[in-house]
Amino acid sequence: MAVIFFVLWLYFIFKMYTTRSFNADELYQIEMTKGVFKPFWQHHYYGDHTSFPGEYLLTYPFVQIFGVHKWGLALPHAPFIILFFYFLFRLGKIYFQTFAGFFIMFLLVFHHQYFVYHALEFRPYAVLPALALGSFYFAQLIVNHFENLSTKKRILIGFYWMIAMNFHAYGILIVFLPLMFVILTAEHFDWKTMIRHQGLRYYLKYWILALIIWIWYASGNSFGWTANKMQSIRPAFQFVPHPLEHFYKFCDVIVRNCLGYKVFNFTLLAVPVAFYLALKQRIKMLLFFGLLIFLPITLIILVDVKTKYWFLARQIVWIMPFFIFFVAWAWDICLISGQRFITSFLNSKNKNI
Repeated sequence: MAVIFFVLWLYFIFKMYTTRSFNADELYQIEMTKGVFKPFWQHHYYGDHTSFPGEYLLTYPFVQIFGVHKWGLALPHAPFIILFFYFLFRLGKIYFQTFAGFFIMFLLVFHHQYFVYHALEFRPYAVLPALALGSFYFAQLIVNHFENLSTKKRILIGFYWMIAMNFHAYGILIVFLPLMFVILTAEHFDWKTMIRHQGLRYYLKYWILALIIWIWYASGNSFGWTANKMQSIRPAFQFVPHPLEHFYKFCDVIVRNCLGYKVFNFTLLAVPVAFYLALKQRIKMLLFFGLLIFLPITLIILVDVKTKYWFLARQIVWIMPFFIFFVAWAWDICLISGQRFITSFLNSKNKNI
């Protein structure tokens, strides 16, 4: 099933990419990537309104080789399509116990308008979803299976944390929010155990160094905490309803963006049912929704308001996989609960006989 959905997803991605031209933002970023190599250890502007060099370093060699050749510039982002699907599948293996979870997850992903469009876009949004899922997956490994990791894998994961955090301004959220969720929901969690946790202590040096570098890039004058100096001042809620004035309409837009299409709204029915049925997983579900969906969206909105920039769907494209995973997880819980109810009912009936 996973292979079928992956092939279908690739088909839609390449169909979309074949039929469209570079948009204005892509052309601008290509222009910003041309020319003499910029020293990335300094503050520079790379075309995405931040001082973070991840996308620039990834795509610079391809721009020098292929110029504006469309398929040549698709190459640096192509591996992240595979990584996105791989991490999604591996996380499903950890959390799902039924066919329903995988089916709903792949159903919502394979024709998702934003995943399809951004997958090969010459923008950092092609990479962020894979980085977010990768952070979630590696957090699972270091918190729950650190002792099984070889030294080589431990070092590679450490470098991954540093790259993921400093690829883009959202890197700090992409790294630490999934990690926080995994820590708080770890089996037999308590703070004393986590403070002494071998894996967390091992990676502390990587996270501190990555955070110092992130703060350096975030202080660049093309990002910062003041109105964005590299563009005109824009109203944050020009393209979405203001959440304080039209809360329900705002939520409807966010949900529709996260699901890809309004036709899939029916999948949300499983969420309240799962929350009611999953007595032992309610706290985990609340933490997942709060840390990986609600909190990052709220923080992005606050930064957009502060820096006077549009709040756009592409900014939460890395949160959308978490939303879909949450919905699929709810379906998985519902099916498990249904199976247990049927089994219990049949057993009680057999006893009466």
